[in-house]
Amino acid sequence: MLFRSDVLKAQGKLAEAQAIFEEDFAISRCLVADDPGNAEWQQELAVAHSRVGDVFEAQGKLAEAEATFGECLAISRRLAAQDPSNAGWQRELAVVLGRVGSVLQAQGKLAEAHVTFGESLAISRRLAVQDLSNAWWQRGLAVAHSRVGDVFQAQGKLLEAQAAFGECLAISRRLAAQDPSNAGWQQDLAVAHSRMGGVLQVQGKLVKAQAAFREYLTISRRLAAQDPSNAGWQRELAVAHNRVGNVLQAQGKSAEAQAAFGKSVAIRRRLAAQDPSNAGWQRELAVTCAWIAQLETKAGRHAAALLLYEEARRIFGELAIKAPGFAQWVREKRNVEKDLAQCRLMAAAAKPLGSAPPEDPSASEKP
Repeated sequence: MLFRSDVLKAQGKLAEAQAIFEEDFAISRCLVADDPGNAEWQQELAVAHSRVGDVFEAQGKLAEAEATFGECLAISRRLAAQDPSNAGWQRELAVVLGRVGSVLQAQGKLAEAHVTFGESLAISRRLAVQDLSNAWWQRGLAVAHSRVGDVFQAQGKLLEAQAAFGECLAISRRLAAQDPSNAGWQQDLAVAHSRMGGVLQVQGKLVKAQAAFREYLTISRRLAAQDPSNAGWQRELAVAHNRVGNVLQAQGKSAEAQAAFGKSVAIRRRLAAQDPSNAGWQRELAVTCAWIAQLETKAGRHAAALLLYEEARRIFGELAIKAPGFAQWVREKRNVEKDLAQCRLMAAAAKPLGSAPPEDPSASEKP
């Protein structure tokens, strides 16, 4: 049952995955009610909470995700406290802390997220030192460093963020080199390059940032080609094209940036159509449309820009209706509406010049 649900989630079929996860959750809750002292069943219940929380997070239901992960965290803390020598329970506690921190960060609760990620990092570091040969514990440490780096960057502490991402990248490189056939390690390395590229870009180090993003793109392209049905890897490839495009745009290479964004939006449209309930994919499509619209506006191709702005506005509007309390989506919708209004004025002013309507830049992109 769990295997099938994991496959559905990887394919982006969140509603179907959630139905199976909730069935498992109901079974786990009944087992715990029958025997509250059974630690194994308590652990299964914690995992069930976590899986449901993952789906809520992917759907943009952050309050529900935080509450569900909170239930998981309470169980994990009890188990870890019962037997501090049980490394498996300590690792689970670190993982759950990471999930809670991610939801807190997504809601802008950076101070709380930093504390939560810090606790996860401390546990992960202790485990990694205990057994340097345990690849999974080493990976856990890399992920913990990356999450701390994310919060540092969001707080504007760029040097601290770069140092944390550097720790993550060093561990990820070692793991990927140890087992080049392990797709998971390769994916972790790709993401580590992306994190490093992001903090370098914010500091204005565009050449170094682009080198990191190119590494990210190369690995992501290889993984996506290996398994076209893996929605997560397809999504990473879209993100990689976006990252490369952002730097190209910052370097003034508009035509190359437009090509990169076109590849990204083509993938994102497929993913968004595949699962309309995945709020993250919907938002990423809207953001990419807005980016390309800005490029088209600067190039004077207002007709194409208007179509893209309209698409972005529609998506943000639907997201804001689904989660009215999520301020980020409301803010992004307003920003797109502002850009759309300005583009309309510019298009109206340009009409007497007889400019021909352009083609949609993403129309010629290959799937």
